[in-house]
Amino acid sequence: MYTMNGREVIEFGSTGFFGSLLVDVSSGSILERVQDATNLSMVNTSLSAFNNCLEMFSEYFPLDQIDDEDASIERNARVAREIESDVKRIDPEAYEEGSFWYEVRWSVAIGDFED
Repeated sequence: MYTMNGREVIEFGSTGFFGSLLVDVSSGSILERVQDATNLSMVNTSLSAFNNCLEMFSEYFPLDQIDDEDASIERNARVAREIESDVKRIDPEAYEEGSFWYEVRWSVAIGDFED
């Protein structure tokens, strides 16, 4: 446990090559820190909401490779919209432009999660 921006946080995971997942000890919210930045951004409002979002997210995968490029683009866009909708339903405060789940949604849309 350490203090960052006046918050006591516990680091418990990573995002990409340079990001960290943190729990804010006082609020229980899940935060992301990218690289060595001092800025923390919201991932989910609680560990429970984070778990629910991860469970929902994992139900969509794996996404099989589709040989038809148009069909693949259409499928990826549909899944991305569904993920956005699900995150907004599970934890409305967790989805905003530039947030963790926003970036995940766009990664799905551009095909980063295809086999």
